[in-house]
Amino acid sequence: MSTEHQALTDPDILRLAAYVLQDRCTENRHLEHAHQSRFHSSRIPQISMWDYLHRIARYSHCSPECILITIIYLDRYVERTRIPLTFRNIHRLTITAVTVAAKLRDDVYYANSYYASIGGVTVQEMNILELELLTNIDWVTWVEPSEYNLYVAQLVRRFSNDTTQTGTLQCNSTGGATEDEASSTPVVPVQ
Repeated sequence: MSTEHQALTDPDILRLAAYVLQDRCTENRHLEHAHQSRFHSSRIPQISMWDYLHRIARYSHCSPECILITIIYLDRYVERTRIPLTFRNIHRLTITAVTVAAKLRDDVYYANSYYASIGGVTVQEMNILELELLTNIDWVTWVEPSEYNLYVAQLVRRFSNDTTQTGTLQCNSTGGATEDEASSTPVVPVQ
């Protein structure tokens, strides 16, 4: 674990992850119907990314490292498929990436049926989505410490920028950035 990671608390990591994912979906709103995959929903789920990630973290007890690795897996998915993160696919992608990350990173993890119940999908769908994600990222699940530390450093840098004015990271009611913040550069590289 890097010293920069130690500067962030678990709630900070969760909040920043939700913030980053919400921003990306906001930036890609115009692409909602441009792509289709197994991860796409016919309608946008009503739960915000903040509430969804908070639910996942609360019930899965996944580590903060698992949350950061989830973002790395999502970036790999986007890079390999060229399918952007949108409000129609982010929820299913997130619960699937958390499931994979928890199994590979955390000492304690649960069956797919439990993650499915947390994420609001059936166990059959969870099994299909897990295989789909792993296939799309070419089963590359190892995260080099240098890559992990890069993501942490970028989150810390973003966190520092966003808390300079208020002393705390602020998200709007949907768990994302305010309108002015949404136009800023994404925290982690991809897209």
